[in-house]
Amino acid sequence: MTLEKQIIEILKQEINNNFKNNSVFGGLSFFVKKLSKNDKIDHPIIKQLLDYDYLNIDNRKKLVYQILDYLQNKNKEYEKEDSQTLNEENLENFENLIIDTDNSILNAPINYFAKDLNLNKRILNNLKKIGIESIGDLLWFVPRSYSDRTKSVSLKDAINQEKAFLNVEIISNYQIIKPNNKKLKIIKYMIKDEYGNIGEIVFFNQEYITHLLNKGKRIRVFGRVIKNRVFQVMPEEWEFDELKTIDFNRIVPTYSTSINPKKIREIIFRALKLVYKKINDPLINLLNKIPSNFEFDDLSKAFVNIHFPPNYESLQRARNRLALEEIIYTQILMNGISKKKETIYIIDKEKALELFSKLELPFELTNAQKRVINEIIEDLSSKYSCRRLIQGDVGAGKTVVAMVACFVVCKHGYQAALMAPTEILATQHYNNFKNILPNLQIELLTSKIKGKKREHIFEKLKEGKIDILIGTHALINEDVEFKDLALIIVDEQHKFGVQQRFKLYSKSQCPHLVVMSATPIPRTLALTVYSDLDISIIDELPPGRKKAITEIFNYKDIKKVYDFIKNQLKEGRQAYVICPSIFENPKLELKNVEKIYKEIKEYFAEYKVDYLHGKMNNKEKDKVMEDFRNKNIDILISTTVVEVGVDVPNANTILILDAERFGLSQLHQLRGRVKRSNHQPYCLLVTSKNLSYQEFSKSLQRLNVLKYYDDGFKIAEKDLELRGPGEVIGYKQHGFTDFKVLNPLKDVELIKFSNKLAQMITPQILNFNFIKQKIQQINQKMQDITDSI
Repeated sequence: MTLEKQIIEILKQEINNNFKNNSVFGGLSFFVKKLSKNDKIDHPIIKQLLDYDYLNIDNRKKLVYQILDYLQNKNKEYEKEDSQTLNEENLENFENLIIDTDNSILNAPINYFAKDLNLNKRILNNLKKIGIESIGDLLWFVPRSYSDRTKSVSLKDAINQEKAFLNVEIISNYQIIKPNNKKLKIIKYMIKDEYGNIGEIVFFNQEYITHLLNKGKRIRVFGRVIKNRVFQVMPEEWEFDELKTIDFNRIVPTYSTSINPKKIREIIFRALKLVYKKINDPLINLLNKIPSNFEFDDLSKAFVNIHFPPNYESLQRARNRLALEEIIYTQILMNGISKKKETIYIIDKEKALELFSKLELPFELTNAQKRVINEIIEDLSSKYSCRRLIQGDVGAGKTVVAMVACFVVCKHGYQAALMAPTEILATQHYNNFKNILPNLQIELLTSKIKGKKREHIFEKLKEGKIDILIGTHALINEDVEFKDLALIIVDEQHKFGVQQRFKLYSKSQCPHLVVMSATPIPRTLALTVYSDLDISIIDELPPGRKKAITEIFNYKDIKKVYDFIKNQLKEGRQAYVICPSIFENPKLELKNVEKIYKEIKEYFAEYKVDYLHGKMNNKEKDKVMEDFRNKNIDILISTTVVEVGVDVPNANTILILDAERFGLSQLHQLRGRVKRSNHQPYCLLVTSKNLSYQEFSKSLQRLNVLKYYDDGFKIAEKDLELRGPGEVIGYKQHGFTDFKVLNPLKDVELIKFSNKLAQMITPQILNFNFIKQKIQQINQKMQDITDSI
């Protein structure tokens, strides 16, 4: 990528970031300053960015658009599509550029190298607590941020309340101050920086410092500078001037761990020295040959530069390579599992549209539902198998879209299957399908259907006498055989592992596949996780749906919340109460079903209260939900087992305890339980009374997103920023999208590049053991979570 193109990309990112000066490491002024020093920028218009740090938002906006306009007019070809498509034709025998290497050194247990890395048992245990058990884990423990300690500043030039790197001399003996707080001891020294400015350095409760620092000592220090009547430095790290370490005079990494910052740096530095030459990059030769807008380090150099970058350009190259490493093999797997192929199940488009137009539904479809149905019919009438993800907010009407798709397929003489994650939801779908499609043969298959009835379903299915089979993961049982399975629908698909989806898919010869999710997934993340699927979005809610009023409370005000729920119950409504845990655990101090059930039963003595959680057997769960649906229960205490789309129209209030424990997308799903009501819905979020002020402020910031936004896609974007992709789509425990380097919101172009590369490599999977191993590792992480639902 040329420098001008790089600046264009950075400025575009700055626009996306609302001119917050965080589109490039160190800020735009620093970036341009470094380029100017190296004589890479000499144009006066671009050099105006040297003052960017000091401009207000309006002036930043004007300057960015002015420079962007100048550069884009100068480089009009930048906006054109790259003339070289990324495919095999561009690279003759491209597979010869791939090195088949397993990099087994990264799997070596870290305790094997305890002596080399200077690790004792305590540090090994601390590393284990943060998931570091191998050399690979350690190298992938990437910094959360960096501090630029390449050049010291003066006390005068340091920004008030910001951290800075200074070279100072101790010019006085220490002074110990004992304030009223007997537990606090303040140690002060007078200092002089290298430019002659006088100030003081302040240590808290570090009396040992008095034995180390004496008048005349010169030290390097990194810490917060406070400009009061005198300059004050609150040191975060310091060292003697005569030492040469990895902690100063460079870009220094900061890690999310309680281990001493210098110690964790030392451990990683030693590990890199130990294994650097033993890490091979299987893809680097291919990456160097492929035309792209990205520059990549090889894998070993990328690990070095992500931890100890000599400059920000090297850091960016390292980020590119490691971000690519995080997604490429997942995309290869997804391309391999659900690649579009020719199918024998082709429907007649005109007939399907006519069937759809004549289908009598008890409600009017939204324009968004009609659009998505037409997209599916278009797919089903193609010679290639349909591979489509239907996304829609809570209550957007995905089920009826699936129903229409099944209907038109069955009217062509084929069979359809719908797999749901729970028996409750599968039964709800079965009843809805039977009511709206009475002329089709529809059966329900769950684990509780046994004996002759189960055998009878298997026989009828094999003979083609069942049109639509609806069920749980019981559908992937090896005894389930279809005669002509043309369409598979997977509901709440993020609740299933990829292999479960594949097992059901394997029950027919290249059937059509539609997966549905009420968890809105940001477009950029969908490019990674669902790169094998076309995406349809139902972005319109049925008329009459009311926005839930969402309020946030601290647990100390729980009585007010309970009184509000009482008022709703008096009007004949019902309520959910959600807890993050089933049983009491003193270590976690979470609100739990066991304890809250007793508390609410006492406070709401005149009302019927019951509970529901994942440890109950299916028969018990079904009975409780049926009683709640039939208004035999007024308040249902539950875990997130009710997250998935069960309809109880009379329930209009949901209370979520320890709300800060949940991701925003999950809270939005839970709130959706009461948005199906015709009455005004309420969502009451209660945070823990044990939160510190700082923790509460952070939780409040997150929960306010839910208070002010009702659009699931906007909430998902915010959740992705605040929590990370794995938690947004429910795959966190799979390790599926637990990205350490990749930022799905910002790395859109890299994700697209990686997906094209994956499509190119996928046919070569069997030729390379390292790719097979990577895919096997990903598969192992995608463990089935159905049992925990």
